[in-house]
Amino acid sequence: MTRKKVSNFEVTVRRFFSVLTALILLVSATSAVAAPSQNANKEAAVASEKKNNGKDSPNASDKSNNGKSELDHGNSNKGLNGQSDNKGNSASKGRKKASKKINDQRMVALNVVLKASATPDFFAQISELGTVISTNNEINSFTFRTEFGNLEDLRDFDEVKSVNEDAERRIIPVVSQTSADIGALTGGAGSWNLDMINVTEGTGNSTTRVVEQTGSGTYVAVIDTGLLKTWRSYFDESNIATEYGAAFGGGGGERGTVSRQPNKWELDQDSHGIHVTSTILGFKQATRTITGVAPDTKVIPIKALGQNGSGWSSVVAAGITYVANLKAGPLASHPVIINMSLGGPTLDGMEQEAIDYAISVGVIVVASAGNSGEAGMGYPGAYAPVISVASAGWTGEWSDATWWRDSDVPENGAANAYISDFSSRAREGQQLDVAAPGSWIVGPYQTNGQLSWYFLGGTSMASPHVAGLTALMMQKNGSMSQNVVESKLKNSVNAFSTSSALVRPYIGIAEVSISWPMNSTGTGLVDAVKALSSVSVAP
Repeated sequence: MTRKKVSNFEVTVRRFFSVLTALILLVSATSAVAAPSQNANKEAAVASEKKNNGKDSPNASDKSNNGKSELDHGNSNKGLNGQSDNKGNSASKGRKKASKKINDQRMVALNVVLKASATPDFFAQISELGTVISTNNEINSFTFRTEFGNLEDLRDFDEVKSVNEDAERRIIPVVSQTSADIGALTGGAGSWNLDMINVTEGTGNSTTRVVEQTGSGTYVAVIDTGLLKTWRSYFDESNIATEYGAAFGGGGGERGTVSRQPNKWELDQDSHGIHVTSTILGFKQATRTITGVAPDTKVIPIKALGQNGSGWSSVVAAGITYVANLKAGPLASHPVIINMSLGGPTLDGMEQEAIDYAISVGVIVVASAGNSGEAGMGYPGAYAPVISVASAGWTGEWSDATWWRDSDVPENGAANAYISDFSSRAREGQQLDVAAPGSWIVGPYQTNGQLSWYFLGGTSMASPHVAGLTALMMQKNGSMSQNVVESKLKNSVNAFSTSSALVRPYIGIAEVSISWPMNSTGTGLVDAVKALSSVSVAP
């Protein structure tokens, strides 16, 4: 795009007058409201009373009074006698203009995706607006620190495909956290969740695998919080691809550039990533082993979230790109799957570009749907090409203390399943693909530095079941694309025949009724036997 080149002097002058204008508006607004009339005070009290008479909304802070500020609600610009209060209205407008100026000057990190590789002239022009703090050359994108008011200026360049603020990403919140009695882990290799999706059958030590595939020859990259430093107490070292483990940090503008952080992938303090990994591989407790969906796959631990489980989409995009480069390079002959049990409310352009790049080189991408219930799915799970996963539970849970390993889930698990009330529903324009066990999943989880195991619940726990199943499918035929895998998973499910069930919340507590809408199930509950039967062996 051809733009008039602005000199440094002109930039300085513009910024001076911009700041001066903001100060004048602030002084004007302050003068207008310094001595409110008695009627104005009464009016504010009435407005407050009207507001508080309504029901609280989870989005009240974002959508106050249907998008209007409190002073603009109804006839709030009129006095109690119904006459227009022009002074109050002018003050309101003054405050809004001043607030906009201040917001425009807020320093932010913008994720910019280009249509193609940019020229030095392009970077010379945008240098007048801010600073490039990170680049992701594989997907023609960069993170740019600038004032928020420059966002539209960046969009004006013909070279720019998309621009948005670096979006926050978090692990999908854990909604159930109950310690699993060590004694309950000593009896064998079975678990209800693998029985429900027909990976195994039987109970305890008598558990047998129903499917032939174990994930051998495949890699699953878990983009999450990384692994605890005690991970060797839970997994065989041969199951973790330590040579490819990676950590990325930074993002979010003020936090600095996105950077590679060697070895931090095995210094997690959150435990989310290790619990997710245990569903895929299984885990050890002393000399005993609990099996996983794909116990012979190799997990690539990617730390893209901080020690508190939060991070930025620019960092997640770096992790995705890293895995895609592995698939395009040293792992070209191996199936590679990404699991992302994380999310946020908005789609980020850089993250989207990274996902598209990964899929284009043959990576299969799976993500959790989110734990926001009726509020809708989170991203990247809601991004259409991604295989998204809802959370399901078993109606026979909590029958006794060892139910999770000693109970036999009947065939066609969907007939005895329910959709978790926290599991995100697909809102208009969103696509939810499948469901998998996500309620009361046992795995390693440390809260005090000691080896321990917990029940966790969330779509974070559901997603790795599908990532592991995808590894089994790709072991059988590693030439399948994202679209093919998604189609086979969706067409081989056990559909939900009911929309309500009686569920016991805990041992000794009476059953309660749980119901769920049709937009919460995807096509149904995944089934390993059916999914693998739909896959032809590669020639």
